[in-house]
Amino acid sequence: MNGTAIQRFNIVCEYIHDLTDEGWEKMKAAIHELETASVKGDDDDEPEPSSNDLVCIFCDATTESVVAAIKSGWIPSFFVGDTRQDGPVCVECCAKCLSTDERGKVALKPEFAVGQYVRVQGGREFKSHCVVNTATRALVIHTAGTLPGRLAEEYVVVDGGKHPVCPCRLRDNYTADEQAQMFFWK
Repeated sequence: MNGTAIQRFNIVCEYIHDLTDEGWEKMKAAIHELETASVKGDDDDEPEPSSNDLVCIFCDATTESVVAAIKSGWIPSFFVGDTRQDGPVCVECCAKCLSTDERGKVALKPEFAVGQYVRVQGGREFKSHCVVNTATRALVIHTAGTLPGRLAEEYVVVDGGKHPVCPCRLRDNYTADEQAQMFFWK
């Protein structure tokens, strides 16, 4: 997604948090501006938005436009502790991994951590964001990707540590100490 579209998405989402009548009017005006801009092509130096313009950072779900993302409930960012993590995040991943406190702050649920999933295959690396459950050692959300060649290595980087990943069906092949350092996917 181009930089201007990200800025517009963030601006519109900021208006959503202002629940006054004025805030809702500003949000409607911003959505209208987005809709007309995508028709007129007001960014002469940027290409027209294409389909699948927004991609969820966790699961690679897509939506066709910033307007569609806003209308369907995607969020532009969330907090991991006190650190803001840029999105966007789709509705399904929000429901699974994020919570909203009484002040409206959207944050990662305490049992989860955000990391990077890495798959080395055929001499090439595939990397994507991922979410892990640190209590159950489950790889909750990741995009596996497909690369040609034989799988050489699969791991998750969380909190600066590199942790092997393998299917749940192989969990019993490892000792309890080894399992405590790994993550497992279904």
